[in-house]
Amino acid sequence: MIYGSMLLVLSLCYPSAVFAASQELEDPVQRTGPAALPWETIELKDSKNVADLPLILKSIETHFPLTRIAEKQIEIAEGREMAARGSFDFRLQLQAGFLAETYDQKILDGSLIKQIPGTPLEIYGGWRQGRGNFRPYEGKSLTGAEGEYRGGFKIPLLRDFLSDPARTRASTSKLLLASEKENVKFRILDIKRIASDRYWEWIGSYFKLEATFKLYGLAGERLSQIKKRVKAGGAALIEVVEVERMIAQRKAQLIEAERLYQKSALELALYYRDESGNPQTSMSIRNGFELGATISDETPVSENKTAITEQALAMRGDIGALEKQEEAANIEMELSKNQTLPKLDAQLEYAFDKGLPKDGEKELRGMLTLTFPLENRESRGNLMAAQARMEQVRLTKNYLNDQVKQDILNLRSALSASHNRAKILLLDRTLSEKLALAERQKFQNGHSSLLFVNLREQTANDSAIKAMDAVVEFQKIKVVYQVSRGLDPI
Repeated sequence: MIYGSMLLVLSLCYPSAVFAASQELEDPVQRTGPAALPWETIELKDSKNVADLPLILKSIETHFPLTRIAEKQIEIAEGREMAARGSFDFRLQLQAGFLAETYDQKILDGSLIKQIPGTPLEIYGGWRQGRGNFRPYEGKSLTGAEGEYRGGFKIPLLRDFLSDPARTRASTSKLLLASEKENVKFRILDIKRIASDRYWEWIGSYFKLEATFKLYGLAGERLSQIKKRVKAGGAALIEVVEVERMIAQRKAQLIEAERLYQKSALELALYYRDESGNPQTSMSIRNGFELGATISDETPVSENKTAITEQALAMRGDIGALEKQEEAANIEMELSKNQTLPKLDAQLEYAFDKGLPKDGEKELRGMLTLTFPLENRESRGNLMAAQARMEQVRLTKNYLNDQVKQDILNLRSALSASHNRAKILLLDRTLSEKLALAERQKFQNGHSSLLFVNLREQTANDSAIKAMDAVVEFQKIKVVYQVSRGLDPI
């Protein structure tokens, strides 16, 4: 009130000072678009690089660094899976020895050993040559001149028969590779969710900037009209001051909107990459794109909720990963159970010599070996840990299943509510714009006051921004809904 009285006195006593002050502020009518951005390469409409959501998602698949990092996890798992299969590789064992002085001996021994993949059976073949003087009780070390040839197999009958470390590593590494692929798929989907959020925030900030600039431009038109009225004697000079105050206020709003647009554009550019993998430095909205048009009259949750939930449980990569981990944990638990048994191994070997002094001698050897750990704490401890791990994975998977089901229900409700809210606020925006237009026409005809037309315009702008926020919120919820179902957010 005091401020208004001071302005009135100022306008009556020093009209030239008030009018001069009005010249110092920028005339919004002279502006043809939003203020130039500090980052000149980020453009609104002039860029040929249109940032559509499908292009952004494609960029994430091909050029986004975090996608490449996630995919490296698959390569790590592939390396581990290959290493696990190495347990079934051929193994070559070579041994050489000699004894000098009283008994001059030379022994050469070589074996080729392999465990048959997927079985406990180990086969081997070998050659041995023993020459020199041997003690009477070491006669078995002496071979024919051309050596002894042997072949045989070894098989566990209790421990390691149904499950052994080599087969367990091979099976679990294959499952963990499949689990990692599912995890990476879901991680990339979550990256796309974040990028889609950034995209809709950028879209919303652009239209907010456009609406704020439009409001700022109207203030410029108002200033021109009031100046003409003042010159014609149809309005008090104080009204010029009021319009200048309104211009300053709207200019502050415009600066805030420009900053919001800059921020959202830079955040989106982090996800939208060029062919070289660098953030885009120039992007614009597709011509003719209208934010309100993305809201259709159809209900967004018409699908059967049971079918949607089942689809989500089948499509979600994180659930698929846990299922593979559960299988791997079960295999490890079976190994731990098997390792509590005594170790009883059977071995059968056939050998023959060539060359003197044992030419043609043949042997068929059989052996049983029993190893029985008395305390067996290692095996029992491993079994305890494996059972706990199995239960941990099972509980995690069950909880995630419950969470997905509840998320689907919650998001369906949120999607429906946000859709209805957006439609109502879009209608409110349309009605507010009509009222503002009518009030401006009344003002131009001299049937309204500056106060009322300003209020109508500000209300229309507020309604437009609320409507845009509602549409963006709907689109962001829709993105989360799609990702929760294991689908691309588009």
